[in-house]
Amino acid sequence: MAGHNTLKQACKSAKEKPTYSFKITFSLRRSKIRREVLKFLLCAYPRSVHLSEIAKAIGARPDQVLFALKGYSDRYKKDLSLLNLGLVRCVVHSNLKLYIITELGIRALLYNKDICTYLQKRDLSLQS
Repeated sequence: MAGHNTLKQACKSAKEKPTYSFKITFSLRRSKIRREVLKFLLCAYPRSVHLSEIAKAIGARPDQVLFALKGYSDRYKKDLSLLNLGLVRCVVHSNLKLYIITELGIRALLYNKDICTYLQKRDLSLQS
């Protein structure tokens, strides 16, 4: 998502390309943790965030967040993980793994009907 300086710019760009895989919808509908991780990363955009900060912000354990990001066992299948689907990108900075939402991740959330309510609660607007 290089080149996007603000959340509004990224959302505007994401709206221009509305198609994405059914696996993304399936993955997000199947896991509340995956949805919450993406929502938090959208609010934190363009900043990349450490796993423990995500866990604390959404009220989940760090291992649950890690499994949602990378996949693990049957509960969080690897092929439905946020990283594997391209919704989140991992950035290594000073030996720390930080996570940032991708344009595809923003696009997926824009078509999720509860995102508008979530952003309104945090006083964020997607209007240009």
